Amino acid sequence: MAQGLFTLRQVNQAIRQGAWSAFNPPQFVEYLVVAGGGGGSGANGGGGGGGLLTGIVPVTSGTTYTVTIGGGGAGGNGSNYTAGSSGQNSVFGSITTTGGGGGGARNSNGLSGGSGGGGGVAESVTTTSGGQGVSGQGNIGGSALLNTNPFPSGGGGGAGTVGLNSASTVAGNGGAGIASAILGTVYAWAGGGGGGGYNAGAAGNGGVGGGGGGSSLSGTLGTGGAGYNAGATATGGYGGGGGAAGVNSGGGGGAGSYAGNNGGAGGSGIVVVRYSGSIQFYTGGTVTFGNNYVVHTFTSTGTLAPTTPTVPQISIFTSSSVWIAPAGATQVEYLIVGGGGGSADNTSGGGGGGGYRTATGLSVTAGTVYTVTVGVGGSRGSPNGFNGGSSVFNGITSAGGGAGASYDSTPNPNGLAGGSGGGGGAGASAGGTGGVASPAGQGNAGGNGVTASPYTSGGGGGAGAVGANATSSAGGNGGNGLASSITGASVYYAGGGGGGGYVVLSKPAGSGGLGGGGAGSNTSGTSGTNGTANTGGGGGGAGAGGGILGGSGGSGIVIIKWS
Repeated sequence: MAQGLFTLRQVNQAIRQGAWSAFNPPQFVEYLVVAGGGGGSGANGGGGGGGLLTGIVPVTSGTTYTVTIGGGGAGGNGSNYTAGSSGQNSVFGSITTTGGGGGGARNSNGLSGGSGGGGGVAESVTTTSGGQGVSGQGNIGGSALLNTNPFPSGGGGGAGTVGLNSASTVAGNGGAGIASAILGTVYAWAGGGGGGGYNAGAAGNGGVGGGGGGSSLSGTLGTGGAGYNAGATATGGYGGGGGAAGVNSGGGGGAGSYAGNNGGAGGSGIVVVRYSGSIQFYTGGTVTFGNNYVVHTFTSTGTLAPTTPTVPQISIFTSSSVWIAPAGATQVEYLIVGGGGGSADNTSGGGGGGGYRTATGLSVTAGTVYTVTVGVGGSRGSPNGFNGGSSVFNGITSAGGGAGASYDSTPNPNGLAGGSGGGGGAGASAGGTGGVASPAGQGNAGGNGVTASPYTSGGGGGAGAVGANATSSAGGNGGNGLASSITGASVYYAGGGGGGGYVVLSKPAGSGGLGGGGAGSNTSGTSGTNGTANTGGGGGGAGAGGGILGGSGGSGIVIIKWS
């Protein structure tokens, strides 16, 4: 067995390959626990971000785990120059994160917490210091270093970096939070709130991770930090105030401006727990499925409780039919791939891969009959090929791939638009351009053909990459498709067909893209390869010679998964 230091990703991968059997309860779960952020003070100090912990922890089958979501701290009163309240702790089982510290009151240090609050306005003292953060969960808040007008103060600490000190007439920005992809998309949490300034002093911005922006009476206002939910920008003037941190961001609230403006509230915390596979072994929180994980997202207090797992069911449609939603089915995961585009004749461009769409959480009604249409592969043709057919399920349509164009076809040798665009053909006076992906978001454009000799053509676009342009050396490769694990195995779909070459001039054809794209031909009188059936792959372009056709596109596929 290997020994030494490993990254979290390596450890997670090892667990997934070993202990996380597909039909056994997980022995480990991955977690993100973020406490509530501290409130911004009414005396210029930004609130600290909530403590943040993430990692992997063992779980015991049959055990219920308590989940507590910490509330964000209230903002301080700007008329009385009071401190912001500290945020509340968040808990998952034995793991506890500490609420962020509130921004400091007038002439007072920031409060300590998961991350510390920024120091309050230094009016009758030389400086005020930021509050301390909890080691491993957050960082110290920034200090107020100027005790004269406009009295700028420190930003709250963030989970990732310290809050900044004030500098000259500028308040400190909130510290940055920490980003995580535990939800499948990268978001940041636990940013610090921006410090405030009086009169024309510039306020600090909220840290990335949902920190609220600091306020200023008449100067530049602090903007909120981006994150899972972004922090708010402050408001200025009498009656304005610091920006609130984003909900469930664990961000610190922005500071008030020491002029009757209240501090912004800290953001509430969050707990996210996920485990490998597609079988749900627990209840609790909002449950989502994707990227081979079951994810429980808690935005309010609850429990992660064991439940009897339901083995997911899969219907795979390789031709058009109907699907009757079974009893108990309320939402499904789907993969819908259109038919690949066909190619043309005579050093033609590769056909584009079919449109590719996949998602979880599509609502269905038990007992309802749903029509399922599987798009046919586009036929090869002369002087141009034909687009693939669209695949459709429950209002979701994936367009067929665009056809590849022939050498010098009329009115031009341009590839056709489709789910992914077809490759452009070579041209005696002008090479054709690749077809665009239309509608956008389902694939990529095809590659361009060359002008005149050596008569090579562009590759068809794929769901994952554009088709390559032809060069003076070779036909363009088809763009790669995208992989899906909806069936339990990782399979590529919707690759583009390779563009045709010209053997007489020793110019090879393009290869087909991953996902069933057919290879192009460079041999005179030889057809391109067909796209693979039920992958939505585009057909390969033909070699030189009139009347010799490229490959047909592969048919599409529709896969529905539910539990």
